[in-house]
Formats: sequence, C-alpha cells, structure tokens
Amino acid sequence: MKNGLCSVLLLLRPALRRLCAVAVAALLSCSAWAQVAVKDNITWDELLAAARAEGSVIVFGPPGAPARSVFVDEFHKAHPGIRVSFEGAQGPGHLTKILAAQQAGRPLADLFIGGPQPALQLRDVKLAQPLVPALLLPDARDPGRWQGGRLDFVDKERQYAIAYAGGPVEPFLFNSDRVKEGEITSWWDLLQPRYRGKIMVNDPLVPGPTVGKINHFLSDETLGEKFVRALLDPANQFLITRDDRQIAEQVARGSYWIGIGGTWSTAAPIAKQIPALKIYPPALLKEGTMLTSGRGNLVLLANAPNPHAARVYLNWVLSRAGQQAISIAMGDPSGRTDVNAEGVSPVLRNDQRIKLFTEHHENVLAGRARAVKVAREAMGR
Repeated sequence: MKNGLCSVLLLLRPALRRLCAVAVAALLSCSAWAQVAVKDNITWDELLAAARAEGSVIVFGPPGAPARSVFVDEFHKAHPGIRVSFEGAQGPGHLTKILAAQQAGRPLADLFIGGPQPALQLRDVKLAQPLVPALLLPDARDPGRWQGGRLDFVDKERQYAIAYAGGPVEPFLFNSDRVKEGEITSWWDLLQPRYRGKIMVNDPLVPGPTVGKINHFLSDETLGEKFVRALLDPANQFLITRDDRQIAEQVARGSYWIGIGGTWSTAAPIAKQIPALKIYPPALLKEGTMLTSGRGNLVLLANAPNPHAARVYLNWVLSRAGQQAISIAMGDPSGRTDVNAEGVSPVLRNDQRIKLFTEHHENVLAGRARAVKVAREAMGR
C-alpha cells in the first residue's frame, strides 16, 4: 500500500503532492497506532506470548533514579523479553502529555503510575480501563493478600485506579539538634513563639504533599480551620517553597528547624550526610498523620499502544515480587500483607499507635479544593 501511494504522489503537481503527502502520513500513522484488542478469556501464557511479540511497554511513572531503577530494571529481570520505556515526572506533567497525545490520535503510554488525583482525572476523561479483568495472576488479584482483605482503589467505582501503596506520611522533617523528639506532642505546638521564623512549608497552593496535610487538618475536629489559619498566618514568618530539596537541605543545616511537606524520599540521601535531619515520629502526635497511597497508584490507559505488555506489567506491579521491589526502592509501604517493610523508614511503618487519616480515596480527596481555598485565604494570596 505504501509503495503504491508513493508512486501516485510522484505524478501529482507539487502543491497537490504536498497536500496528499500529509494525508498519506496521517493514514499510515493511524494504521500504525490502531488498537489491538485483547481477546476475552485470554490465558496467562497467551498474554505473555502476545506481550513478547509487542516487545515493549511504555510507563509514565514517578521521577527520580530509584523509580527508574525499579520500574525498568526489576521488571526486566522478571520479563527480559519485554523492554520498558519509562518516563519519570510529576503526575500533572504526565497528565498534560497523555491528554495531548490522545487528542492527537497518537497514544503515548500504556500505564500511569503516580498520585491519586491525576489517576482520577484520567478516569474522568475516560482514559482509564477497568483493572480487575486484566488481573490474570492469582498472586496479583487475590484480595486476601492485601490489607483489609481487598484491593484498595482510589475511585469510588473501585475499577480504574488501584492504590497499591499505603502507609503513614512523614508529619514533617526536623533538625534533631534544634528540636528534640517528644517536645512536640500536638500540631498545635508548632504555633509556639520559639518556632516562629523556623518553619519551612512546601507550597500548599499547588498539588503536592502539603495540600493533603491541610485536608487532614480540616477534617480533624481538634484542629480544623482555626488551626490551618493560625499555622499559615504570615505573622509566623514561615518560608514557602516549591523545592522539596531546599526544605531538606535547609532543615539539615539548621537554618530552619522544621519542614512541613518535605518528603523523606528526597531527604534520605541528605540525612546520610547530616544525621540531624530526621522524620518527626507520627506516633508522638496525638492528632497523628495522613495515611496515603502517595505515588503508588496505577491506571491501565485506554488505547494502550501495547495492550498485552501493559497487562503483564500491571500483574507484575501487583505481585508479591513486584511490590517487594517497589517498596524497597521507593521507601513506600506496600498494601500487601506479605511484603516486608525493610525499605521503609521505621517511623513510617504501619503502627497501631499512630492515629491515621486515610486521604487518598475519592470522597476524601474532594476536600483538597477547600484545603487550597482556606490556605490561600490564610496566606493572604
């Protein structure tokens, strides 16, 4: 077909030739990206064979070297016949690229791994496929191997976005040379005059870890809007930043004593050099902390370029081996009950002493809009 069309183009006038060339390119593009359906009742062996024939899978996941290592290298060890093309970035950036590619008729990715809100947005624009029918391995789909005896979903339909990670979030980073463990027993204690000008806050007006914390505060009747407005009052002389690494470095040096919204995945390498940088233990706070899936949410994208390989990858992520590798590399607790927590900071392991606020379910995430509104008003922006 391609050779015949090219021969016809040579006989046309230049202007018409250029016009037809565009049309032919579009036609060939559509043909190349035509969706290959996965047949009903496919067996695991048939799926593997089809995935190897596709030869690759495209994953949009979290940023950073640990993510690339586990989501590429560890999968390749399990399935050497399937190459992983991995792009690491924050969820909103992925969302923009995925939507633009779909609108152009050239899907870019097979799976999305990232935050719960972008996962729900993919569902909202009908770019998420139901996940349970794609779980062929008993090791992946058995609800008895997951906390609570069932797979955890972000979406209310319990179909489109699986939350495979789940554990306590660091309340805040602190410098142990400036603040002693146990001297802060409530979030209210951060309003004491001695901490004025000593607190950094990851910007709560943009998607990120602090928005979830504000949502938690607003949902706790002992904190509520009164606490949020008091905490974010500019009179407290806090420093707002969108640079996670800046929080870790400044707190490690003691320039600031406390970093709200700083993440341990960024802070951990710095803490190896400066041991005073630590996570404040959530068990010491009477209001506790959030429990969230963080970056551990997975969506199987509609119109996936490699639909068979995408399903193999999905089953690997949710398997015991996949979850163990991901937990060690990313430092996030797995939602599986048969995965150990060796890669998770001891203070962020699931502990019955910690009061937890589950923040990653759709009905709770809806509160983030109010969280941003209250934060904006409190900060005078």
